[in-house]
Amino acid sequence: TTLSNLASPTAINESLLPSVSYLTLGNPTKRWRFIYFDSAIWIKNQRSIYARGTGNFFTGVNAGNFTFTGTDNSAFGQMALSNFTLGYRNTAIGSGSLSSLNIGGDNVAVGYGVMFASTGGNFNTAVGNYSLYNSSGERNTAIGFRSMNNNSTGSYNDATGTFALYDNTTGSYNTAN
Repeated sequence: TTLSNLASPTAINESLLPSVSYLTLGNPTKRWRFIYFDSAIWIKNQRSIYARGTGNFFTGVNAGNFTFTGTDNSAFGQMALSNFTLGYRNTAIGSGSLSSLNIGGDNVAVGYGVMFASTGGNFNTAVGNYSLYNSSGERNTAIGFRSMNNNSTGSYNDATGTFALYDNTTGSYNTAN
């Protein structure tokens, strides 16, 4: 079998260079069974799917980064976990979620911009757009649109509902519905 539609030279372990501006791999009757990648898949010149280290997986334009250290982290959405450098077992789902997190572990962020400006923190759970937006505290739970939005270092707080504990910045051990 030859690769007649590729520009010459093309060899094993080298870039596939199409002879035109596009290349189709397979067709409806002759499909590729497995495709193995080492690290990243780029779509339209933007890193879109990325797996580095042990147990890490990122999908979305510029999700994750190339220089972090950590294990078992997952990000789904544009810029999710994009400034991440050190941590473990973080899950970010939604565009911009946990995008400023530098160091942290066991955080769960679900929604648009959730924990967006948070640079640190551990054991936090935030669900709802912009919840725990600026928090570097620990062991907080925020569920609802902009819940605990202004929290900076407060820890051990539970906020449920739209704008719950919105203005809490440093207080700890609070509960609001």
